[in-house]
Amino acid sequence: MVVLAPPSRRWRSTPSVGTLHGPVGRLTSPGLLLLFVSLTGIAFAIGAMNVWSIAIAEDHEQDMLSGIIPAAFSTGSLLGGLVYGRRTWSRTTADRLIIASGVPRRVAPARNPARAVRGTAAIAVPGAFLTVVVACAHVTTDALPLRAEPARRMRG
Repeated sequence: MVVLAPPSRRWRSTPSVGTLHGPVGRLTSPGLLLLFVSLTGIAFAIGAMNVWSIAIAEDHEQDMLSGIIPAAFSTGSLLGGLVYGRRTWSRTTADRLIIASGVPRRVAPARNPARAVRGTAAIAVPGAFLTVVVACAHVTTDALPLRAEPARRMRG
């Protein structure tokens, strides 16, 4: 409905001067490619956390852990987002992104998978930093400079 509404169909963005446009304009920015590559580790960890929660549930013969562990991660993410949104930050967005990306690595609940309760509680800590990473990644993406179009030589 929104896409088909007349205001949505009439709207066009204003192109910036000296930037690449088209279907892959912003995607060719070297900074954005570096950001994407650096965030793949976080995506891998989130996927591994889901597999880990199923393994813990099977090891402890408690099926509910396969849902409780991701729920604890999500709860941590919600609480982290609330705290992040309420504060005024003095550091740059890039600094916050680097710090928030590094903290969850130091809190690895999978070090002792035999303790399901401790692992479930500890998984909320990296979840709290996920919202910070995602928010900072969005702001960083918007702030990244685009490559200017190469100068075209005129023949003549």
